[in-house]
Amino acid sequence: MAYILLLIWMLFCYMFVWSNKRLGNEQREKTYYVLFFLGCTFLMGFRSEKVGVDTERYKQLFEMMQNVSFKEMISETIYNRRIGYMALMKAVGFLDGNYYTFQFLISVIFNYNVYKFISNNTRDPFLASSVFLGCGLYLSAMNVQRETFAVVLLLRAWDLVNEKKQFKALIISIFAVSCHTTALICILAYVIYL
Repeated sequence: MAYILLLIWMLFCYMFVWSNKRLGNEQREKTYYVLFFLGCTFLMGFRSEKVGVDTERYKQLFEMMQNVSFKEMISETIYNRRIGYMALMKAVGFLDGNYYTFQFLISVIFNYNVYKFISNNTRDPFLASSVFLGCGLYLSAMNVQRETFAVVLLLRAWDLVNEKKQFKALIISIFAVSCHTTALICILAYVIYL
């Protein structure tokens, strides 16, 4: 159902923006992206913990992280495989203590980074957003959020490499690897590409 709502939202955004003759092409693209990704952000950020394979588990981990010290988090093997993600959980928990704040923050970061990558690498926003929804990255982010979170961080790092901002790209890449170790594979692509 959520997927159908997103498709309807995407079509609505496209028709609304491109029917507005007062906007120039660049303004239309920006407006479309803002509307489309706001819809994606709110749907992902406010979903129930019952939506997605891992969401309930991440909610439990978030609650558990509130009772674990930073020292324990670093020393325990169960946490340090994904230390970046756990540290982010711990920091958000320290500031707010509500899992949904964390989930919404992940949604904002995820959708912002996809927006930046798509807007920097395509000329057709509607086609790009169709591919984004069609290839399953968005829906996967609601199932295996830590892995897809690392992927979109690497997409952003890729853009930064292309913008000759290697240090920022390196920092983001290291954080991505600290969230999910499979991100190491993408870093090999950087080495090959460069």
